[in-house]
Amino acid sequence: MEFIVSSSKLSQQLQIISKVIKAKPTLPVLEYFLFTIKDQELHITATDLETTIVCTLDLDNSQADITFTIESKRLLSILKEFAEQPLIFSVEKTKSENDTTNETIAVTIKTNSGIYQLMGDVADEFPKIPEIDENTAHKFTLRSEIFIKGLQTTLFATTNDEYRPVMNGIFCEIFEDQINMVATDAHKLVKYNHKNFENNFSDSFILPQKTALLLKNINPSEDDDLQIIFNEKNIFIQIENFQLIAQLIEGKFPNYQA
Repeated sequence: MEFIVSSSKLSQQLQIISKVIKAKPTLPVLEYFLFTIKDQELHITATDLETTIVCTLDLDNSQADITFTIESKRLLSILKEFAEQPLIFSVEKTKSENDTTNETIAVTIKTNSGIYQLMGDVADEFPKIPEIDENTAHKFTLRSEIFIKGLQTTLFATTNDEYRPVMNGIFCEIFEDQINMVATDAHKLVKYNHKNFENNFSDSFILPQKTALLLKNINPSEDDDLQIIFNEKNIFIQIENFQLIAQLIEGKFPNYQA
């Protein structure tokens, strides 16, 4: 099957989601992007098991639905070579002559300057995207400009302390009329407050530093809304054409008002 996608849009999205991939992942499959084509949309996923980020691109011409994986570093290296142009991806599944149950994926990228061939893989071993039951979770919507400003204000005060993990993130307090975002490394403390907010619950969570950095790198439009769903363990964030699912930091944040 074939699909066509803009080289610059694809490269830009992959540069953002690739930040979640660790330099030395615990599993080989975590070095790969998951490509899912469904209903004329391309969904690309990257994960380190604790944080998963998905970007979505519209396709003008895809011939069928398909799911496969591609090694991230190889694909990013190829995309750096191109100026803006349409890329034609051709994906072919083949079975081994000796083992008909074993499928391989051949990916060909046709460009203005030539043809590139990559070996993909089936998606069977790629981790499943975590889900949050909205019936048992809290949900709110906020202008992305406000939330990103809170991240920018507090991020520098987070730390990387394996003995005090609650300080490795941003403490977010949600009230019915305001939001507080707080970070501290025990030497300095920063608080961001937004008051023009309407909500029907009060709760809190600790957003991991890595998740905050990923959100900041997306750099959304100021007028876009950001949707957040969270429970005791996980958070789901929808921002523009990105979905981010992450494990929250467990524990009690220090009493910053003491």
